[in-house]
Amino acid sequence: MRMKGDAAGRAAVSWMVLMTSNEMTEIQRLEFEAWLKADQSNMLAWQRISSGLQPFGIVSRTGIGAKAVSQVSDIPSRRRRTLMRGGLGVLVAAAGGAAVVQRFLPLDQMLSDHYTKTAEQSRFALFDGTRVTLAPRSAINVMLQPTQRRVDLLQGLMMVEVDANDSRPFAAKVDDLVLSAATGTFMLDRRPDGLVIVGVKGYGSLAGRGVGSIGVSPGSRFLFDQNGLTASIVDASAAVSWTTGWAIVHNESIDRIVEQIRPYFAGIIRVSPMAGQRHASGLFNLYDPIGSLHMMARSVGLSMKQASGFWVHLGI
Repeated sequence: MRMKGDAAGRAAVSWMVLMTSNEMTEIQRLEFEAWLKADQSNMLAWQRISSGLQPFGIVSRTGIGAKAVSQVSDIPSRRRRTLMRGGLGVLVAAAGGAAVVQRFLPLDQMLSDHYTKTAEQSRFALFDGTRVTLAPRSAINVMLQPTQRRVDLLQGLMMVEVDANDSRPFAAKVDDLVLSAATGTFMLDRRPDGLVIVGVKGYGSLAGRGVGSIGVSPGSRFLFDQNGLTASIVDASAAVSWTTGWAIVHNESIDRIVEQIRPYFAGIIRVSPMAGQRHASGLFNLYDPIGSLHMMARSVGLSMKQASGFWVHLGI
């Protein structure tokens, strides 16, 4: 049964679009619960579009179909860009609930050379031998030219292991920041509150944003945000622990921990201002976001409310 001809299905999509807008009020949440209980067809429609909360789980029920989308992502990057420029609008229109699909598949990054979906990590080697690990909901473009190698981080988080056997200069670019290195391993994070660069192995240099040239060594961390540049020393292995599917956290704010978990969860996680300022430490399974949120909430005395497996609220 297709959502387009189904009143309960259309209502379910409308509710999910509201949830994904980050503007759902407590009154609307109660109205949603009442709608859910009002008729069995409502419950069935909601279960169909939210079942599993896995990538393509919603796409396949809103008129796109997982096979079609996977075929698009398998097309070589240059050809995919050409096709997508002409067909992305059709793809979004066919979805009906584009905001819902966006929770699983980053439609705005489908023109990039490599991207990941919600709860998907990707590890691959470039033609020069450099290895890249992308966190969920991340995207990069790659430039391999006779005189240069460059990776542009468009969205999200990546770890890059620069291959030393290629003599061409290597650069990783995030907005107007450029990391240059002949070899080594580095983490680049384009987050909502700024840009973070961490040295893991080897040495490199940072340039841009009026800072001249800054050396990047193992364990060095550079945060560029509205307050400017903040440099610190961190545990490099903890900083890249996400590549194993686990996050090692040392006295981080709840807000920051939730930011690490969000890309692994297709639903909405809201944190009250007071709860977000508390700090926690621990080892969190990123592929079990609800379990990790429960564990974190218990460890610092927070309340956790959950609605239909899709909407989570953390508070005092």
